Parts: sequence; structure tokens; C-alpha cells
Amino acid sequence: MAGYANLDEVRELTTVDEVKELSDIKLKNYIDRAGSWIRRVTKQTFEAETDPDILLDLTTATYLLVEYLWYQDQLDNKDSNLMAATSETIGSYSYTTNKTAVSESKIGDDMTGIKELDMILGSLMVASVNNSFFFSVSTPSKGKPGPYEL
Repeated sequence: MAGYANLDEVRELTTVDEVKELSDIKLKNYIDRAGSWIRRVTKQTFEAETDPDILLDLTTATYLLVEYLWYQDQLDNKDSNLMAATSETIGSYSYTTNKTAVSESKIGDDMTGIKELDMILGSLMVASVNNSFFFSVSTPSKGKPGPYEL
């Protein structure tokens, strides 16, 4: 499974005109990249998923990630993201901010900074944990016996 939405769904749902106008090959590449991102973050493939809410979240996360990845791939955005510091002068006052440090301190490695998308990815991570089967066996401690132990 590559992505969680098809070309038509992404073109219909996106609000970015440039994404709608991408060739099928380029848009498919973005959809595949979005699907890979979702699988890496959630650590599952959702191959047998039937819950309509989770399937809707997967579709929404896919087109939002396509928009995000497309935006990040634009040359102007790549240049500004690679710059480590920004300086600004207003009259005799000047300051420098380190863009990398600010973005790293607020956003985890798996997150995008887009609140809706990050919340969906977070809920899909929780869904993957809730679908796992956990079994634990504990033994009585060797200390004082409990109320039901003799």
C-alpha cells in the first residue's frame, strides 16, 4: 500500500491550486511520500483497517501531508529553511533569530507544525497502540502476603 488517498481525492480535497495542477506522476509521488510518512510515524500499515473514522483520518492526513511536502519542496521555501539565522534591523536596533533552534524546540521530529495534521497523526499513533494486544503476568511478591494469599 503506497498512500491512503488516490489522485482524484487529493485533487478534490486540497486547497492548494498548484497541487491540483500537478501531473499524475508528481502527485502520485507526493501521495506515496505522505503514505510513507504516516507509516513511519504510526509504525503500522493500516492494511486491514475498516474503521470509517480512521480511514477518513488517513485520507485527510494524506492530502494535508501532500500540501505540506509540496510546500517544503518549493525552491524559495527550501532556501529559507536551510538558512540558519535571520537578522533584521529597525533603525539602530537589530536582532538575529536562529530559525532552526526555534523550529526544533517547538516541533518534534515526527510533526509538521500544522495543528490539525499533527493531531491526526497523534491520534493514529494512539490507534495503533490501542489495536495492539498487551498481555502481562505478574507474580506475587515475596514480601508480606496479600489478603487473598495464604
